[in-house]
Amino acid sequence: MNKYAAIKRISYSVNTDYYALSYVLILTLNEYKCTGKNKSFKDFRKIAFITNLLMSNQRFNEMSLASLKRAYYESKISLDPLSKLMFILENKGVIKVKDSDEEIKSFWLNKKAIPKNFINNALFESEKSFIKSLKEEHPRANSLSFKSFLDRVFKDKGVDIWES
Repeated sequence: MNKYAAIKRISYSVNTDYYALSYVLILTLNEYKCTGKNKSFKDFRKIAFITNLLMSNQRFNEMSLASLKRAYYESKISLDPLSKLMFILENKGVIKVKDSDEEIKSFWLNKKAIPKNFINNALFESEKSFIKSLKEEHPRANSLSFKSFLDRVFKDKGVDIWES
């Protein structure tokens, strides 16, 4: 574990920390190039699962079944704070939400609202590396339905999931 990872691990609980959830959300949207209506991220709930997978400090394709199970169950706790965070980030202009009647909204990063040095900050190298490894295995995670995402990331690897 590098110096930055150790500092971040003792600094917050990822399941309830708005800062941790915010930077994972921003880095994920950036890596998947979700920066406009035509290239958006469908369903914010997937971010809770990506965040908890990321905190295992392993590349996605190297995660054990136990790590995947832990990430899946801990992600359930993150859903409520993440839904609140989405409203905050939209009000601050950090993300844009597609105007639609659908219950599940698509959203994207407003890069103009992010400081240029934020995404390239060395503090986030391990997170960016993980998101890249996830993207290598699941290049369309941003556009998958929630159920398909859970099936491909967890169920197909042996984790019993609760969603139907």
